[in-house]
Amino acid sequence: MIKKNQRINKLILELLVVSLFLFSFGQSVVAQETEITQHPIEFINESGEVMAVFIPYSSENPPPFTSTRATTYNIDADVEGNHYGRGTSSLNLSSSSVIQCNITIDPQVSSNIGLYDTSTGEFGFPAGGLSSSGWFGTLSPSYSGTFNIAFRNNSSQTTNYSGWFKV
Repeated sequence: MIKKNQRINKLILELLVVSLFLFSFGQSVVAQETEITQHPIEFINESGEVMAVFIPYSSENPPPFTSTRATTYNIDADVEGNHYGRGTSSLNLSSSSVIQCNITIDPQVSSNIGLYDTSTGEFGFPAGGLSSSGWFGTLSPSYSGTFNIAFRNNSSQTTNYSGWFKV
């Protein structure tokens, strides 16, 4: 009877240790995802100034309610390897403007979205060259001006940017 109780106690202890390990592992992964998805990304222009800030969608930053006054711009652009590109729609934006982005990059290569300031001729892309297979979030300029959505393909192969953005 004593050996049976010892085996049961050992089994319970092992289950407890495994449960604690799994619980701890799951918590650390969630914490990392939250930190990454909520972190604002600064878009820096060629002069080193912050041109805009991008905030990825997350449970804490869900897509905003779209007003009927928002204008939707569709994107389907191919950009050759190691080249920049920009959209043709000029956007008159203030520092309080918000651009909702839903842009997929295919194939998934090192590439960015950004802004092009038509008055200065400067591009603004994520600081540190951050890259993504898609840009889903809000982009807000740091100052008023006329801008185009911009694309930068950091890879050697042609990539396609598709989706939409709303202002």
